[in-house]
Amino acid sequence: MYQPDFLALKNLVCAPLFEEVIYRVCLINMFVESGALNVSYSVVLLPFFFAISHLHHVFDQKRTQDKRAKELAKVKENMSVYAEYMSYKKAIVVSLFRLAYTQIFGIYSGFIYVNTGSLWPAVALHAQCNFFGFPTFENLMNQ
Repeated sequence: MYQPDFLALKNLVCAPLFEEVIYRVCLINMFVESGALNVSYSVVLLPFFFAISHLHHVFDQKRTQDKRAKELAKVKENMSVYAEYMSYKKAIVVSLFRLAYTQIFGIYSGFIYVNTGSLWPAVALHAQCNFFGFPTFENLMNQ
């Protein structure tokens, strides 16, 4: 029997739809129609708000990685593994990186929205990015 996965529904349908409506349709149109920004500046500058709205993910990531490290420390009976696993310094670096790539994605999504004149390609792109996620560089960082 099929079990609905509400997290997948949120990540693949609701978040892309609502975020693209808010950050592309509402913000871009509001700033352009009011004359506050032209289309080009809107597409480049407004994704910063979109990027900031995604910074909460670093806390989820830190909590998840700390939990994994704590479990690993119990197995290895070595609390130094836990103490070093996800420092706040690393969390800040991850946050800045997330801010940068989310800003770039927001610019691309805004470009798609403005050039197609339709919300749906931007929503589809957003859903695709949420589905695949960002590649993990954990192995590179541990070397």
